[in-house]
Amino acid sequence: MTVRTNSHRKLLALDLDGTTVDDHGQISDATAASLRLAREKGAAICFVTGRSEFEVLSLEPRFPYADYLVVDTGAKITALATGEVLLHECLDSRAAEIVIQYFLRKNRLLHIKAGRFWGATLMDETVEAFARYANYQPVIIREPADAPLTEIDSFCVYGPKSRAMMDRLIAREGLNLYTMHSQPHYYDVLQHGINKWRAVSFLAQRLNIPTEDIVAVGNFSNDVEMIRKSGLGVAVSNASDDAKAAADYITRRSNNRNAVGEVVEKFL
Repeated sequence: MTVRTNSHRKLLALDLDGTTVDDHGQISDATAASLRLAREKGAAICFVTGRSEFEVLSLEPRFPYADYLVVDTGAKITALATGEVLLHECLDSRAAEIVIQYFLRKNRLLHIKAGRFWGATLMDETVEAFARYANYQPVIIREPADAPLTEIDSFCVYGPKSRAMMDRLIAREGLNLYTMHSQPHYYDVLQHGINKWRAVSFLAQRLNIPTEDIVAVGNFSNDVEMIRKSGLGVAVSNASDDAKAAADYITRRSNNRNAVGEVVEKFL
């Protein structure tokens, strides 16, 4: 492909898991060095993740290598240097209450994410495993009032059966929500209109960076729109088929071999 170059400032929008973060859950020293190089070249760097705030705590030592953080698939944007929140859109509290009550009644697992709050409607082996991985314990929700209903950023359900159940509930109740495949076996539940591309384009407009100067890098289905609509969309070599199909460029390196560095070296 022919790559257009210019002197405009770039916005480098980077998915975390499977893209910037390796399979051990870390941002490697090599990737950190590439992020530092990108900033030296004048790029604004934004981490764009489906994780919630409590899920990125382990990566905080690497935050100085980025300028902005998008969590919950676009629900919240924070300027890392100042802590200023640039955008924050929570779920409708009434819709949140309906969803929690339904999953409690069905005795099915629902993850409830609100900033650094993590709630779960039950404790099973998947919740226990994630609690060990994240070194973070959930609040077990017994009734909707146990959750901060006006502050919920997103829900998450495990498995296609729970997703189908959620989709039926959304349709039946006319809720302003939708489900997004965020990683294998997991589905985020978001307010309509919330997605990674919306957050990235909002940030670019705020920084006066045109769409053609956005470089977006991702690896999964929830990155597809961001990859497709950015000036340059990149899928890493370990990306899902739909992410690769949306991309202008596919890296030779994987997330375990500093794919971000390949993008910085080639396009910045």
